[in-house]
Amino acid sequence: MEVSAASGKVHMGKNGAGKLLYFFAVFFITFSLLFIMVNATLIFAGFGYVNLLFSSVVALAAGMLSWISARKIRKCFLFLFSAVFCFQTFFLFFFSAVSPVKMSSGIFWPVLVLFCGISFFAAGVMKKKRILNFYTVVSGGFLILGGIFLLFSSEIIPFSFSSMFVYCFPVFILIFIAVVSAFVSFRMERIKNTAEQGGTAEEKSVRCDSRQEWL
Repeated sequence: MEVSAASGKVHMGKNGAGKLLYFFAVFFITFSLLFIMVNATLIFAGFGYVNLLFSSVVALAAGMLSWISARKIRKCFLFLFSAVFCFQTFFLFFFSAVSPVKMSSGIFWPVLVLFCGISFFAAGVMKKKRILNFYTVVSGGFLILGGIFLLFSSEIIPFSFSSMFVYCFPVFILIFIAVVSAFVSFRMERIKNTAEQGGTAEEKSVRCDSRQEWL
């Protein structure tokens, strides 16, 4: 393990403590995300014994570890996404635990889906230093789904979600497949044309970066 004097960043060698720190961070963050999701599912299902204050502490610890790991170990998408997501989740759980006004259990999952959309977009911008279509499209999908779930769970839409799901889900699937197919086709055609023409230095950098989206 080597530490840069200028940036204080840990450089991982082929062996040593750097890799151990990286894998420990990935393990703890993944475990924390699963813990948050399980607790949100239990709350959504109506179980009243979930300790929201402890859940908020776990979310805060995971968020801090994710941010430190992104700054000191590796600026990967997992660390950036987890940092933004866990900090938002910490405020949600902490506010729910200490607030005298109790939040409806049905809104936890929709709000977490909205947090996923916000975190996906924010992590993409922080990693690439620019707005990319990939992160924007995925983030928009999460935000739309979260908004729809929130409308149903808060009973703003008077229809049952199950009946709406049965009738509208096939249509949503077809629209989603069509949009993704068009997006992928456009992306592949653009890459092909750029490769044939040589491409600018920036376009080549984008193609190179796309191979390491999650690292």
